[in-house]
Amino acid sequence: MIKTYYKNGKQSSEFTYQNGDFNGKRTVWYPDGKVQFTANYTDGLSDGEEKEFYPNGKVNYEKYYKRDNLHGAYKKYNEAGQLLLEENYVEGFEHGKSKYYDNSGKLQYTITNYWGEEIAVD
Repeated sequence: MIKTYYKNGKQSSEFTYQNGDFNGKRTVWYPDGKVQFTANYTDGLSDGEEKEFYPNGKVNYEKYYKRDNLHGAYKKYNEAGQLLLEENYVEGFEHGKSKYYDNSGKLQYTITNYWGEEIAVD
């Protein structure tokens, strides 16, 4: 386990580095101690949940990987915590309905994708 620190003494990151690659959970903190980023790795490849946070602690985005390919839900939020975007991925390809919202949370439009190809806009 490797830990790094800011000059103020607070921890800046924590991760496991094995055979030249990230392995396991990686966490990065802002200088004030709030979590900035978390991700999981297997043999250097993104694998599992990845989240990034705004300085106010709200989630910026959350997404999932399978062997370095986006796989599953991807959600993007504004700094107030309002959902802006929902997408779904299968083995790195956008697949299914993607929903786009305005800053107040009102659905603006939907795009349907089939293995990365846009097939409909609602």
